[in-house]
Amino acid sequence: MPPKAKAKDKQRSKSRSKSRSRSRSRSKSRSRREEMAERRSLPERTAFSIEYPGFVNNVDKAILTLGGSERVSRHATSGIDERGPVQLRYRYNDPISHPINGQKFETENLLIKVTKRTRRLKSATGEVVGPVELVREKAEIVAVIDKTARFRKLADFQFIVPKGDPLTQIAKALSRVDIDEAKRLCDSGVLDSSLDASTGYIPAP
Repeated sequence: MPPKAKAKDKQRSKSRSKSRSRSRSRSKSRSRREEMAERRSLPERTAFSIEYPGFVNNVDKAILTLGGSERVSRHATSGIDERGPVQLRYRYNDPISHPINGQKFETENLLIKVTKRTRRLKSATGEVVGPVELVREKAEIVAVIDKTARFRKLADFQFIVPKGDPLTQIAKALSRVDIDEAKRLCDSGVLDSSLDASTGYIPAP
């Protein structure tokens, strides 16, 4: 066989091996695509999340420490730099307590709802006789979390004033916008007579 024919045969064999390797790689990529999870579009609904610095046992009380549902909704609908910081007061009934300031950040997190359906084996009398068995589990993307409030700064020093102290009574009257009650407490002289006893509760400068 002449050398030119041998070179052509080698080129043909190389091209065949390349085409085989390409077909194998294509088949592998197809199998990988088939193994990938199903693609789904993100919902248009957005949500506002708060990274609460503590264990929440009562959601209603946790919302009160953040200023109530109205203030939380205002932070949710406003921009990142609007409405000021998110204030947290653990003693929300104390008007003299210092708040912990939180900051809002732009995020791209997902709010996922996980539903689990379980089944328990019960006897004829209704008693549970077997372990809990997971029947079905479903995960669903509910919304996109575009804003998150985080508390990363140090808390200020706190001081507790007794409930019967005139400073606390005046502060509560001012928080209720009860000007008449505040004037009555100031004109009664109770504040001046108890000033010596209250100086121990005023924090140092």
